Amino acid sequence: MATVNGAPITAADLAQAMAAERGSAGHGGSAAPARDRAQALSTLVTLEVAAQEAIARGLDRDVDYQTELARLQAQVDGYRRQRLAALLDRDTAARIVIDDAAIRAYYDAHVDQIRARLHVQQILTRDATQARTFADALAAGEPFASVAARALPQPPPVGTTPWDLGYLRWNQIPPAWRPIIDTLPIGAPSPVIDGPRDRHWIIVVVDRQLDAEATIDRERTSIELALRADAATAAQAQLTATLAARARVTTTPVAR
Repeated sequence: MATVNGAPITAADLAQAMAAERGSAGHGGSAAPARDRAQALSTLVTLEVAAQEAIARGLDRDVDYQTELARLQAQVDGYRRQRLAALLDRDTAARIVIDDAAIRAYYDAHVDQIRARLHVQQILTRDATQARTFADALAAGEPFASVAARALPQPPPVGTTPWDLGYLRWNQIPPAWRPIIDTLPIGAPSPVIDGPRDRHWIIVVVDRQLDAEATIDRERTSIELALRADAATAAQAQLTATLAARARVTTTPVAR
């Protein structure tokens, strides 16, 4: 949009300045007239000239200015790292190819789980100690519904059972449940199942049904998605390990 002694003022700078001006004035987001854009650009030029003069006088060494600038730069750096890491994960996942042979092999190896429909109820908490307390209560004979209700943040509306998940298909089962759910006796509470993000479950399988129509043709897309997700997770973990191994990292001890 302009340069001031070689320093650029970009369209993004202008848009940010005009958005801030509209926000402070309480106006909505319609397109600004050309005269407003010209005024905003003139203001940015004036501010840039003043900023350059302040630097020339050494005023940019002001402690408060440097502290706030470092805080804002840390926000920008945080966004850069998180956004680029997410883009890298997406690119890594996009490179994965799942062929028909892999889909068929997965179906053949997991046909019993794919054809099963499981009616599941759960107790979920993010407190490991509380989860063990709930397990002890179940072992002492307290009904599952009673314990599940106590695990909720607030009592459920009368007549509702929010802990009842209904019938779940194979690809709706959380990965943390998979090692135990297929062998869990009907009506028997599971041990505490620890999962990611501080989640702790106790589950009970109320019923199992067979879906004989869950053929490979019907389940092909779901199997491909599951294989792609697992392969992406593995590939991303491998890439992270590879990048970390070849990175040159030096750290400074953190002052206590």
